[in-house]
Amino acid sequence: MHRVSNKRRSKSTIKYIEESRKPEVILDFEYYNDNSNGNGGDGILYIIIENIGLSSAYNISIKFDKEITGVEGEKNISAMKIFDCIEFLPPHKKIRIFVDTFVSYISRRQPLVLTTAIRYSDKEDRKIQDFIKHDLSIYQDFPHVIT
Repeated sequence: MHRVSNKRRSKSTIKYIEESRKPEVILDFEYYNDNSNGNGGDGILYIIIENIGLSSAYNISIKFDKEITGVEGEKNISAMKIFDCIEFLPPHKKIRIFVDTFVSYISRRQPLVLTTAIRYSDKEDRKIQDFIKHDLSIYQDFPHVIT
């Protein structure tokens, strides 16, 4: 029978605990359909920036591989200052940014598939980088009201 020493088990347990307590910043797209008025609702598209990790994240920057315009073509969403640097994002903090109605977004031929690069640091100034690919075409089959 092979035994794992307590010392070895402790090191792996400590490493697991350290890994699980890191920040994890994500950018996601949220489709919200308010059906409260009974007419099917207008699908609204938001960008969500959230730290789903268990410790704070610092100096967060987000880059899009494609330009995104919203608010019926009036606002360059991907160039907003918030994506340049968020100094501090505590655990479970969520920032929601209105993009557009989904009907307006797709009618203006905005990108449906895009990738974001997210860079940030933990409290020990260790650099973390993630890439997240998004495919917004999953929302195209949802019912939309065109006014």
